[in-house]
Amino acid sequence: MSQITIRRVLISLADKSGLEQLLQGLAAFAIEVYSTGGTYVAIQKWLEQHPSQLTLIRLEDYLNYPEMPGGLVKTLHPRVHGGLLAEAGNQAQLEHMQEQGMVEFDLLAVNLYPFEETVAKGGGLEACRQQIDIGGVAMLRAGAKNFGRVAVLSRPQDYATTLQELAHEGTLGATTRLNLARIAFQQVLAYDQAISQYFDALEEVPC
Repeated sequence: MSQITIRRVLISLADKSGLEQLLQGLAAFAIEVYSTGGTYVAIQKWLEQHPSQLTLIRLEDYLNYPEMPGGLVKTLHPRVHGGLLAEAGNQAQLEHMQEQGMVEFDLLAVNLYPFEETVAKGGGLEACRQQIDIGGVAMLRAGAKNFGRVAVLSRPQDYATTLQELAHEGTLGATTRLNLARIAFQQVLAYDQAISQYFDALEEVPC
């Protein structure tokens, strides 16, 4: 597996604590940044204050499909997952993407709704249920599966080392991408375990 150049990034963050650091690291490159919801607004505000080579694109404009009320299914779309799953060098997939007006995402930055934090704070069943992330988990799995072509950032503490490599090399290597994929699957596993354990502990469904 070769080095990859970062041309398009998909960012969707529940935890935005490292967003400015991430944007600062990407800002030296001519990169298209696709985002949605609160993350899009935060990136837009940052770009207003920081001139850069980044181009911000609202994800729902690219998808030509609005999110459902409540922010549902905003990333559960073939253009998102095709852009993450399309394999390097697969000519048939490339031709399909071109026919459908799809783009490839090279870097995915996603972290998940704060389910465990909500449980720890004593949230009720409905509050906890609302914090079960669907789209984020699906994107992490798609990007991590395709680590041969996609780098996946699933937690803020990995931003610094990844950005250092990008700044030094101008690309991201296979070892880095494999390690980030491993971390992403660990994040998904821990998340699903927390949800399963929470439901196991429920003796009855509150009325």
